[in-house]
Amino acid sequence: MKAITKSIFLALFFFSAFQSFAQLSIGARAGVRFAKMDGLEDAILDIDNMDLELEFNTLLGVETGAIIAYQFSPLFSLQGEITYVQKGAEFSFEESLVGQNFKSVMTLNMNYLEFAPLAKFSFGDGIVDAFVQAGPSIGYGLNGELKTSFTFDGLTETETDDLDFEEDGFSRTDFGAIFGAGVTFNLGTVNLFVDGRYSLGFTNINDGDDEAEIDVTNRGMSATVGVLIPLGQ
Repeated sequence: MKAITKSIFLALFFFSAFQSFAQLSIGARAGVRFAKMDGLEDAILDIDNMDLELEFNTLLGVETGAIIAYQFSPLFSLQGEITYVQKGAEFSFEESLVGQNFKSVMTLNMNYLEFAPLAKFSFGDGIVDAFVQAGPSIGYGLNGELKTSFTFDGLTETETDDLDFEEDGFSRTDFGAIFGAGVTFNLGTVNLFVDGRYSLGFTNINDGDDEAEIDVTNRGMSATVGVLIPLGQ
């Protein structure tokens, strides 16, 4: 009985210590995203067996959202995020026609609302902390557009078409994972942080009925700044 009583008091002591530190915070983050799609080139060239030299560029977009974080200890916290994320790709090709250079640039923008629960591990003196974080993500496609520009004989024309996920053969749901690192500055009533992230998509967003069934997945790197405000201080 003494051993049981001792264990109970020990458990209560750790619970009390945990409760005295646990802290809820809310905040926001915003920054830029550098997006691309793996497998897109193979999927495009598979259509009607086209023989083109495609050049792919990183698509610059935005990433911004709200945060709610629960810090269990100086080392560990859980951070839930709802984020507006721009994904997609940009690619182009050039051909020579009747002695003139023809160039086409296509930009595929896909806007998602993404939820991510992240585990966060912090290291430092409490004033300036480095951290790493990782966790799953699930995105829901809101809308998008395909912008195409044609340049021929020095003249450029641009067309923009709204993207319909179902009719255009794209999956609206995008599962993935997020890995990141950054630095937090404790300013007293608020915590300011900067971070860099890499997002890895698992979902084949090529949801059309192509016989080749080539996988196309989202990839991206982002750089953001944000603020966390501890509640109850």
